[in-house]
Amino acid sequence: IGSSSPRLNDEAILARAVSEQRVLITEDNDFCELAIARGQPHCGIIRIAAVRPDRYIAAVLDLLVTEREETIVTTIYVIEPGSWRRHEA
Repeated sequence: IGSSSPRLNDEAILARAVSEQRVLITEDNDFCELAIARGQPHCGIIRIAAVRPDRYIAAVLDLLVTEREETIVTTIYVIEPGSWRRHEA
């Protein structure tokens, strides 16, 4: 969303992802903060932290084939090199 609408702020990007029922994949921790601390609704957030860009797709695919869809759309994930963790919000 950010690349197609670069002027949207984080709240608007997260709201748009919800309205389109999309999981948000990001490097920006602000989206996790919005969902956890401020309780802003989401349809799943996958935050990529300290993962080399050439490993993004493999890291996300590893999570997607491991987790169930109904869990992904209610959960915040943080992907780190070699692992991922979840925070249910």
